[in-house]
Amino acid sequence: MSHRRSLTFGLRRARGFFSWLIRWFGAGDFSHVDMRDEQGWWWGARFGEIFADGKWWPRGFHRRPPDYCKDELWLFTIQVTEEEYHRFWDVVRHELEGLPYDWMAILAFAFPRLAMRRDWRKLKQTICSEAATYACEKAGIFERLYKRVAKVTPGDFAIMLCARKAIYALVRPLKAAA
Repeated sequence: MSHRRSLTFGLRRARGFFSWLIRWFGAGDFSHVDMRDEQGWWWGARFGEIFADGKWWPRGFHRRPPDYCKDELWLFTIQVTEEEYHRFWDVVRHELEGLPYDWMAILAFAFPRLAMRRDWRKLKQTICSEAATYACEKAGIFERLYKRVAKVTPGDFAIMLCARKAIYALVRPLKAAA
């Protein structure tokens, strides 16, 4: 019998124009997806540099410090086998880390005709929700999506987590504008 492990994902609802566009055209409540490792660091793709803990963290798919982002945060946790857990983190660290951000993916949210020309599994660049979905598929956590899917939004990823019976909770609400 294999042991069970937990994977935790942070789904965020950020402020700002691009975050609003992602939510609007992605038809969901979330604008960003991160994956939390055992040390509490967040892994994900960001379109801009982030200043946190006194230093600049690069754009693209990278690891960032535990409290790098002050946006609304929902934690989604799923149970996986020990093997799935290790395969997931191998994909994150060896296939995704360092990939540039995929601006075409965000444009594809708004312009569906662009989406038909892209394959999100061809990893020359990535966005947060597609990176998380890719790692979950490669690890055997999600079944492969056999339908022609040209984009995976943060809202799509939340639905896939819920299909895996994720436990989720709001841990940091969006603060009202001052």
